[in-house]
Amino acid sequence: LIGENPAMVGLLVFGLILLKGAILFGLGRLFHMGLDQNLLFTFALAQGGEFGFVLFSFAEQQGVIPTDITSLLVAVVATSMALTPVLMLLNERFLQPRFGTREEVEREPGSGASPDGSFGPTESHLPCWSTIPTRWRASGSWG
Repeated sequence: LIGENPAMVGLLVFGLILLKGAILFGLGRLFHMGLDQNLLFTFALAQGGEFGFVLFSFAEQQGVIPTDITSLLVAVVATSMALTPVLMLLNERFLQPRFGTREEVEREPGSGASPDGSFGPTESHLPCWSTIPTRWRASGSWG
């Protein structure tokens, strides 16, 4: 089907990703997401989803959508899903370096979660730490 009418499928895929991306980006702005997170949110979810297959199949079975249109819409959703890695790559390579977080975090000694300025669990945070064998502490495995 894609080979029969690639321009139509391409335009519908572009329209789907553009429309859904605009809605997602707007929602991200509404919920005060940072630009870098909003771009990631938008590009990760801008494609169609598996529910489209179910919805289009049900609509076809009920006689709401003809078979040729159902096939076209399924091809559009599948193509948009296949483009997700490309969208993520475009975001990572081109948008995030330009519009992503640019601030450098400067931390003063002692400003972290523990008294010595380090982050994460330390022996001082875990009273039972001394009962865990050394080999477990060295590997970082709790298993």
